[in-house]
Amino acid sequence: MVVSLAKVTQPPIKHYSIGVPIIQAILSYVMPNPKGNPEIKKHGFKTDRDEPLTESLTIKVTKSMLEKLKSIDDYRDKCRQAITRMIDELGDEEK
Repeated sequence: MVVSLAKVTQPPIKHYSIGVPIIQAILSYVMPNPKGNPEIKKHGFKTDRDEPLTESLTIKVTKSMLEKLKSIDDYRDKCRQAITRMIDELGDEEK
């Protein structure tokens, strides 16, 4: 059995000569700064509240309750106010 190994020709590989500054500029656009943003405080979230809203609360409600709740303007803040009133009332009862 004779196996013929034909010479396979491939197109020549093109080598582009681009400078290191161009590569660094491309990588800085694509990759994040490994040291972080030194001015992050300047762009962070700021609040005018006495105590910032940093925690989350999840409760189960019916679909109709959620639809009615979302139809209320500024429903999230009103829910916070209702929870605050409830906490205050429970605190008054314990005294």
